[in-house]
Amino acid sequence: SAPRRDRSESRSRSRERRKQERRDRRAEKKQRAEHGVDQGKEEREYKRSLFPPGADLSSYTFDDKLFWYVTGDKVWWFRPDLCLWYDSRTGSYYSFDDVTKDYVSVTPEMAVQALADGQGVVV
Repeated sequence: SAPRRDRSESRSRSRERRKQERRDRRAEKKQRAEHGVDQGKEEREYKRSLFPPGADLSSYTFDDKLFWYVTGDKVWWFRPDLCLWYDSRTGSYYSFDDVTKDYVSVTPEMAVQALADGQGVVV
């Protein structure tokens, strides 16, 4: 009879331990939600930052010395007349392909030529 009681107590302790672990996980999840820690959100924002923010000029401020529109964080530079974006973090140029409806990488030579000619990049 004694071993049976021990087994029952052991099961009871295991059950209580699992319940406590679930409570702890729920509390941690709730705390993360309250503090706005959302790894998925951070990852989406990071991926979004890898590509130009678009052609909406309200996202930019015009730099009248350089003749580029620049985002507030000075990362993205945009020439709407040439449909040309510049990523200052990587030194990469992009244009928008109307056929694929996506951003395409542009070589620095093509970008310099477009700036010199005053004509958009042909992709």
